[in-house]
Amino acid sequence: MLQEDLHQPRRRRYILDSVAAAHATGSADLLTANPPPDPSSANFHRRDGKALPGTAVGIISTPRFALQGVLLVPDLGPESVIVSVRQLARRGLAVTFGGEACSVKERGTGVVVGEGRIQEEDGLYHLDFLRIPQIS
Repeated sequence: MLQEDLHQPRRRRYILDSVAAAHATGSADLLTANPPPDPSSANFHRRDGKALPGTAVGIISTPRFALQGVLLVPDLGPESVIVSVRQLARRGLAVTFGGEACSVKERGTGVVVGEGRIQEEDGLYHLDFLRIPQIS
């Protein structure tokens, strides 16, 4: 590995998860508007059933990603953002998986608001972008 590679930031992974009940990240620097979470939804449950405590709820707003209601779960680590299919569906979005790709569309208009592809290293769908309009 080249010395300069050690200083390159790791690319954050936005993983589309059909099991997760909430959007979550371990990276506090990604979130804005960080009020404490509602105690009834303060835990993030991993696929193995283990509950990880959430410490805040916020918004992710980057050039490629806009996502509300993201639970800060420090134990997830800073490299991953879990995007809940269940929460997308509750927002009126349709998630379609087909072959190597997936898409997120507004159900009423069919406008594509997100796309991703399966990654060979982990077998999960990683989003390339997701721009969900903010609810006022």
